[in-house]
Amino acid sequence: MRLLRRLVPVVSLAVGSATGAIAIALGAGGEDEKSVPLSHFVSRISPAENKVPLRPREIRVLVVWAQGVRTCLERTGTKVAPPTPRDAEVVMRVDGLTTPVRRMRFVLRASRCGTAAGDPQLHTSFVLQRDGAFHLYRPRACLLPVVR
Repeated sequence: MRLLRRLVPVVSLAVGSATGAIAIALGAGGEDEKSVPLSHFVSRISPAENKVPLRPREIRVLVVWAQGVRTCLERTGTKVAPPTPRDAEVVMRVDGLTTPVRRMRFVLRASRCGTAAGDPQLHTSFVLQRDGAFHLYRPRACLLPVVR
């Protein structure tokens, strides 16, 4: 009886391994299949549509965090408008980001201030967008390109 208890898992493992080896050898998934871009399966969304609607409590938490970042930035001499809550995001306007170099320096400062404020709520994005404002929101999906 003891031998049988030890033998059953070993035989199961051997049969499973052999089945897997045969499937690989026969070319399950063969070379003649072409890869299908992920975009065929995922609906396209724009950055404007990529925001999860937030509950009032979530907005309040984001506003408090953004206020901490604003306070830190103002200590470094950067003028930042108070955080403005919207349905799906919190926005902070920034003036004077006219050149790419100024934008990059500001992003580095804001990143340090974000860390000093305790990092934003989990799964939230804190992004300086083309409109010259920081947008704090929870994205629906990652919009990084997956397929060329």
